[in-house]
Amino acid sequence: MTCWNDETMIRPMSIENQSDEALMTRFRETLDGEVFRVLVSRHIESGFRVATGLLGGSSAADDAVQEALIRIVRSRRKYKPGKPFAPWFYTILRNVCADIRRRRVRRAVLYEAFAADLPSRTLDDGAFVRAREIRAGLPPEDARLIDLRFAHGYSSAEIAEQLGCSTEAVKKRFQRLFSQLRR
Repeated sequence: MTCWNDETMIRPMSIENQSDEALMTRFRETLDGEVFRVLVSRHIESGFRVATGLLGGSSAADDAVQEALIRIVRSRRKYKPGKPFAPWFYTILRNVCADIRRRRVRRAVLYEAFAADLPSRTLDDGAFVRAREIRAGLPPEDARLIDLRFAHGYSSAEIAEQLGCSTEAVKKRFQRLFSQLRR
């Protein structure tokens, strides 16, 4: 894009000075990574704050913002040039957050059914009873890991926050637990 300077000479216009709408229109057509980086840098912090407000945990908010950015890239052709970019971005972000909340609710409902000893729709009666027996036989710290992951739908980073350890430590604990359970 070009503009006229004071001497009426044509000079390239810096992408940092372009509007969100101009950048998104350009990205829509060219898939230019630098254009997208500038556009994202303008909205990433406020997007993170919005997602944190909607979801609570910072790792869930981070996941939501990343997913929203992926959706923007994938659906860039749906952006209508000239329309405001920010409302389009925040609508996508809110939809991603709603999807995450729905998944959490579904997990919580499934876990409540599991914990209440109700029949499971995915396990036959024998497998359901066996799964309850296995969980009951776990050490309390392993049972808590299972509860945090499957009852509350927490990510490894959120579990690490709850337990006061690193994300890698949580992942290793899950690896060991699942290895034990397989045996």
